[in-house]
Amino acid sequence: MKLFKSKNKNEENADLEEEREDGEELGEESNEKPESVKNAEKRINTLLRCLGGLVLAGLFLFLSGLAIFDLLEGPREVESILDEETGSFVKRDIFAIVGTYGEAEEDYGKSIVPMSSQFVTVKFTGRYQKSAKAIAEQTEEYIDALLPALDLYVVVQGTVQELSEEQYAELETWFRENEDTLVEKGMITNVEDFSIYLSDKVLLVDVVNGKSQNMVIITTILAVLSFAYVLAELLILALGGIRSKAARHDSSDGNEKASEDEDVDLGKNMEAEDSNEL
Repeated sequence: MKLFKSKNKNEENADLEEEREDGEELGEESNEKPESVKNAEKRINTLLRCLGGLVLAGLFLFLSGLAIFDLLEGPREVESILDEETGSFVKRDIFAIVGTYGEAEEDYGKSIVPMSSQFVTVKFTGRYQKSAKAIAEQTEEYIDALLPALDLYVVVQGTVQELSEEQYAELETWFRENEDTLVEKGMITNVEDFSIYLSDKVLLVDVVNGKSQNMVIITTILAVLSFAYVLAELLILALGGIRSKAARHDSSDGNEKASEDEDVDLGKNMEAEDSNEL
């Protein structure tokens, strides 16, 4: 009798353990989010990423100043920038450099170029340093009658701007210091008004629409990549929706087929029971 009670107790404990495990499994299943909720969260996250990509693309385009359109259109080739409007994107051959001024003298950052009987400032970038130096040396030899012609030249493109008051004052200082030499070499005559020979225009090389040409290219590429990312995310979202609809369609077809099979089996069973009764 005692053994029998102990056995029943063990069986009861086993049943309770099974019920507890079943309850835990049901609890875990109940904590899981429905598939529709998961899909909705995925769509929201995708749309948020797309919004971030669009904001980033807009920021890159803002930094570029939309100058890529001017760059794609290309600069207009001119003989002189004296009559060009501020902001014009132009291209010109540089044959002569008679001097430099300002803090960037060594790298030809502010080079003085003769154009249409006036001296114009051309602000070179670092990649033109060797070329500008060679042209400056050639110009000096030509003025000293050591060369028959100016054979070297460099083609540059950039934006026309006006010198600031400080920059123009630096140009005047250079002219005042070198006026006697320029007169001696027959490049100018003695004048009291320096503006006859000095232009307030400057050609900013490798600058388009006030932006660095390299920066315009880089930021435009980044903007295009951001747009491409947004399109890829939207495409993946659309394909996921199509696959989800297809899966639901296949599931409903499977359920209908299973129901039809059950009806057929039920009909067969009923026929079999009828035949057994007969």
